[in-house]
Amino acid sequence: MDLIVEQSDRRAGREYQHLEDFVYTQGGSPGARQAVEILRRLNKNTSTITVKFDGHPNIYWGRDSNGKFQLTPKSGWGKMLFSTAQEVGDWFVAKSPDDEWRHAYGQVLTDAWNILEQNTPEDFTGFLYGDLLWYPTKPARNISGQMKFGPGKVQYSVDSSTSLGGIIRNSKLGVAVHQQYARYGDTDGKLITGTAELNTNEVVALGQIPVVINPKLDERSLNQIDNLIDEYATDMNGFLTIRKGMSDIAAIVYRYVNYRSKTQQLENLASGFLPWLKTSNVSAGKQSKILDLVNLYPDAITGIFTIFTAVMTMKNQLINQLDSSPKPIDSQVNGQPGGEGYIDQQSKAKLVPRHRWRPVWDE
Repeated sequence: MDLIVEQSDRRAGREYQHLEDFVYTQGGSPGARQAVEILRRLNKNTSTITVKFDGHPNIYWGRDSNGKFQLTPKSGWGKMLFSTAQEVGDWFVAKSPDDEWRHAYGQVLTDAWNILEQNTPEDFTGFLYGDLLWYPTKPARNISGQMKFGPGKVQYSVDSSTSLGGIIRNSKLGVAVHQQYARYGDTDGKLITGTAELNTNEVVALGQIPVVINPKLDERSLNQIDNLIDEYATDMNGFLTIRKGMSDIAAIVYRYVNYRSKTQQLENLASGFLPWLKTSNVSAGKQSKILDLVNLYPDAITGIFTIFTAVMTMKNQLINQLDSSPKPIDSQVNGQPGGEGYIDQQSKAKLVPRHRWRPVWDE
């Protein structure tokens, strides 16, 4: 059961960044070179890579110094304290009672409270962060000798005849545990190194699963990305420089990429940026300043998205190799091998196949 490896701290916003996003989130050529060096390191040794679970809801739970239990969804962490299981569910529904999915989500929170309160040791002090993988309204199911579960787009399976499969079969709730916090609302947690005290007959607590393989990425392709960085560095760096009145240029590029990713339009990114900008809610003043930057650095947009795409292509090749490796928990999306993706714990880079992944219950 101790499938745990150390996990990086979770922060507000993006605690992990897509590897290809380094190109514009970290100033252009410095971020691009870092992304390539990460790929080179992983091409030699993937011991820092772990499975990224597609679980939801994301919850925090635990006991304070007086032993009082508390559970909240991510949106309530450090903001709300609840007295009962029903209260946390009702609070979440009340945020937008016309949203049907919130009623289902609220019931999950209520059920999770009831189960985890009974199964969290009374002498346990602190709070845990995790993603729910199965629960009473979406239980793990025994189908053709496999325990199958997954509340999101990814479906997981474990051989029912294994010890892990047997534990899952008899449980009520499964959770992928990431971090522990000393006090309610803390922003800095400590790394989880084991889950033994969290596992009971009713609760299965899993950590991140390491994936160690011998990748075969083409070093010549990585060298070609280096050449592209050299070619476009000046314009990329100039365009992305933080300056007065344009401190959020990287955030605007990020919004564009996120839009194209969610709408599954990851091709021809460079040619689509300015048309998207015209229809976006970016202010007219900022749009004008961005156009001035495009004129000043004419190869910036081409460079950013050419390198972005090249890094993403190499990342997807690595993901395909990771997907085909044996693991104690198999995952599939639409019947095809592979899951939400992976995390390089050393760099906090997400290795997520954007072409097949969209978030579920996105708060």
